[in-house]
Amino acid sequence: MNLGKTEGISPNFTNTPLTVEGYNASASFDGENLTIVRGGVSRQYPWRLVSDIQIIDATPEHEGVLVFLVWNPDGSLASMPNNPQEAATSPWCIFFTGDQSESIYRFAEQLKADLSQRKTSEQQSKKPFYKLWWFWVLAILGLFFIIVLLTPTEDSGSSSADSAATSSPSASASTPAETPTKKPRQLTGIDVLYAGSRADGTQIDDQNGGIIVRAKYDDGSSENVTGWKVQNPGAINYNGETVFTIEYEGQTSELKLTADPPTEYKNALVQAGQYSSMMHMSKQGIYDQLVSPYGGQFPADAAQWAVDHVQADWNANALEMAKSYRDNLNLSTEAIRDQLASPYGEKFTQDEANYAIEHLND
Repeated sequence: MNLGKTEGISPNFTNTPLTVEGYNASASFDGENLTIVRGGVSRQYPWRLVSDIQIIDATPEHEGVLVFLVWNPDGSLASMPNNPQEAATSPWCIFFTGDQSESIYRFAEQLKADLSQRKTSEQQSKKPFYKLWWFWVLAILGLFFIIVLLTPTEDSGSSSADSAATSSPSASASTPAETPTKKPRQLTGIDVLYAGSRADGTQIDDQNGGIIVRAKYDDGSSENVTGWKVQNPGAINYNGETVFTIEYEGQTSELKLTADPPTEYKNALVQAGQYSSMMHMSKQGIYDQLVSPYGGQFPADAAQWAVDHVQADWNANALEMAKSYRDNLNLSTEAIRDQLASPYGEKFTQDEANYAIEHLND
């Protein structure tokens, strides 16, 4: 939802800091800069770069989100994250629970009132051009030249008469100057952000309040708009990225979303990453460890999803394991190759084992 005019709250046009805490981040405003701290990372924006503030209400299905629309110095809109990995470190949205709603709304309303008053005050403080010294210098010089041009000379009468006698009727007729009409601004494109729920199965359609569409115009202006349409509505899922096309007045933009996986899947993914980075295990070895009753005890589907999505270089893992066999067990090259690819050993693929042997002495 957009925050409109607030009542009962006076604008905080002072240097008294405004602060608020969400459950994953905090924000503060010291009168000049908006500071957002998330995941131990602090981002600071001058107040002039804060374009808008929005709130997605908390519901029983998902947490609320305080969204800051911030403009980069080059005039582009800072984009919102489109997947869970980016959202984990994104500085532009602060999630909050229902019991934090009151403080979030109060902070957003006070900050928006303050920013509005600052922008209005800055515009009013600009000196009108007719009060600038150079305007009057130019005006006096212009008046001087007009007087000189209109002052008659000795033969001005005859010259005027000759000119009148030889001029044609068409030349003496004056054509009224046309008043230029202001060209209406043209829509040049749209930016689409998403700050709604990422739960598996969430519907992305025209009724989803988490979609934010910002229209861009040829005069450099932009504004949030309504009336947009999702051309291919559907549900998001954790198995892969879904691309939705958003349309507004003939302009389209893609929105790429992936749902948050179930907690069991995320936990399996964390363990898979640890097995890969710390123990240099193979993909099959990690899967077996995750489902083992003596290991992770994860369901098969969660383990499979984890090994399919873990960020790992299996060739590099095979090489590290080969070095360990060489340095600690003093095995021969062929024995190491067999141990790497063995279903009773490390369970790397034959190609991965061959890669390790080829680069063992690099």
